[in-house]
Amino acid sequence: MADGRATLGNLAEKASLSVSAVQSRVRRLEARGWLARRPSATDARVTLVRLTSEGLERAVRCSAVYTRLVGEIWVQHL
Repeated sequence: MADGRATLGNLAEKASLSVSAVQSRVRRLEARGWLARRPSATDARVTLVRLTSEGLERAVRCSAVYTRLVGEIWVQHL
């Protein structure tokens, strides 16, 4: 979503996982302080998830490492 939040259903769809699989992953990331979730203000059936500032920092660091590794492993062989 444009405001930095996503629904569990949307995350599941984008990751090609079931909602229950996403829920278990979200619980672990929430326990580490990297994600926060809360019920939607407009639809009680929906849970919204967002990265915390610590989670965003971690994602940015992981992204840089991932990009470097892809370059080292794949791009150099093309």
